[in-house]
Amino acid sequence: MVHGEAKAPAGPMGGASNASTGSGSQGMKHSLKAALTTLPTLPVADPLHLSCLNTRSGASTGVWLVVLVPLACLPGLYNTYRHCHPLPHLQALLAIQVGVCGAHLYQEMCLANGQKMAKKEEGQQKPPLLRFLTHPYTPSLATSIAISLLTDIHPVLALPLTLLCSWLLFRVTHWLFTTFPGSFSLGEGAIMGQSVALAVTCSLHGIISRILWPQKLSHAHEISLFIQTAIVVMSVMVGTIYSVPMLRVPRMFLPYLCVCGVVGVGLASLLLGEWVPLWLWELLNFSPARLFLLGWWFLLTLFAVSITTWARRKNHLPTTVLRKVYHVVITLVFIPGVLLEPSFLLLAATAATMACLLLEVGRRSCRTLV
Repeated sequence: MVHGEAKAPAGPMGGASNASTGSGSQGMKHSLKAALTTLPTLPVADPLHLSCLNTRSGASTGVWLVVLVPLACLPGLYNTYRHCHPLPHLQALLAIQVGVCGAHLYQEMCLANGQKMAKKEEGQQKPPLLRFLTHPYTPSLATSIAISLLTDIHPVLALPLTLLCSWLLFRVTHWLFTTFPGSFSLGEGAIMGQSVALAVTCSLHGIISRILWPQKLSHAHEISLFIQTAIVVMSVMVGTIYSVPMLRVPRMFLPYLCVCGVVGVGLASLLLGEWVPLWLWELLNFSPARLFLLGWWFLLTLFAVSITTWARRKNHLPTTVLRKVYHVVITLVFIPGVLLEPSFLLLAATAATMACLLLEVGRRSCRTLV
């Protein structure tokens, strides 16, 4: 209850003697309070305090990385290419939302215990309007309104998408820091959580749109839909693995992985209207440039594995220098792909990221069991 609320009139009759402006102010106050109390209490990640947050050693906080995803997607607000998938307006608005929620996330997750208690006591004394505006899911409501106005997406679909995006941001960022301790700085964890939340939300919208409003797909749209299906299946699979500890047992992990692969291939085949293995074969042979890129990426992979093995055996190369070598390798990976086949580069990058994530999940699961 807001401090001093007992002095307010009990109802319309109690405030009859006040001026009309006072009655309007009190009515607005009660309306905002009702809206705040009726706002769904959605789950938010448990707080992670700075004193026990195990970030990457020797790395700066880099919280400024929170703004990178919104800045990268902002051009979608004035992009006139409506045939792109996902829709540029949808992606840009959701990116702005994850940027705002990212700032709120670190206000909630990265405070020391004393600061956290002080903020909690201060929050109990905030007026209803301020509490409503600073609620973690208020950006979702604003984004759903903007999506309904700027796109042809119905509010009934826009609101669940924006709420899901915020919820994923909170849960994924919390999961990254607790599951992979010492692997990310604050900024790196932020941009990872934002990217996953944005990718999964846009992928779900693409799949739902394909099911409800089927249409003839262009080649680029086929690649985009396949990537979206893979992202959703992969997200469900990893989330289930960490929700059900029994699936991390080696004799259960591989069969579950095969089942998810079969489900993913079947779902993608239904959405694309083609058998996925044949579609992938035709995709690889679509142009000589794609075969050249595959060979180039294979050589760079061999180089990266060789230098990593050599560095581990000799133990003379500092990790900072090794990280700079990886930066050069990544640059050499992306430049030819951007110039020759951007859509094929996106597909290959998604596949490589998923493969590395699966290897890391399997490695950590085996280490935990041992």
